[in-house]
Amino acid sequence: MIKAKKYTAILIILVMAVSLFTACGSDILGGIIGGEKGNYKITAGGWDGDTFTSEWSNITFTVPESMRKFTNREMLDITLWLEGAISNHDQSAGVERDLSKWGAFVDFAVIEKEAEESYVIVYYVGANKNETAQDFINELETENINYVITEFGVTPVKTPRSTMRIAGETFQKGGYYIEFTDSEYDDDFTLYTDYLVRKQGDLFIVFVVEYDDIDEDIIMQFLNSIKTAG
Repeated sequence: MIKAKKYTAILIILVMAVSLFTACGSDILGGIIGGEKGNYKITAGGWDGDTFTSEWSNITFTVPESMRKFTNREMLDITLWLEGAISNHDQSAGVERDLSKWGAFVDFAVIEKEAEESYVIVYYVGANKNETAQDFINELETENINYVITEFGVTPVKTPRSTMRIAGETFQKGGYYIEFTDSEYDDDFTLYTDYLVRKQGDLFIVFVVEYDDIDEDIIMQFLNSIKTAG
């Protein structure tokens, strides 16, 4: 399927940026810095070839042939896009980070390597004491849907709330999709944004998952391949 790849790529980058920026710039960060203190320390995961392992979040996976990991430079670029965020840009395991001093920590990212239009990015961000994963998804959806409407003039459709099991843990799932028609683009396609969130201690583990209908199976197979690290 031939798609408006330039437009899609720009949209993906901006949606990814605002997804992460919401976490970095929201009241969540203000609650961490100005409110009751919690344990906001995490330990970065790391790569051994194409296998990623994070003892802190208890996940491990091997990148499938259809995908590739972000390069060190691409991981560093995330921090250039997002003020207040840091990333595991040297992709080395065991580095401790205190997220009371930062907005979010991006631990890993992988992308479908043929068209490079579908990706999974995982970051950690501090949570307010009584905030739930559903609350955080509500915030992500509201901020990002408003952003897409304002910037692109298209109206995303929210997906029904559900849950998804990853590495033996239950993640709350929300998000939205955007339908593009061949009246404006080369062909019909749908772009999905999923937020998979669970609370671990005083932090949220957040999967930002962006994919089109062509790559949906590739992305879902990847998510289902993630195992516990222990």
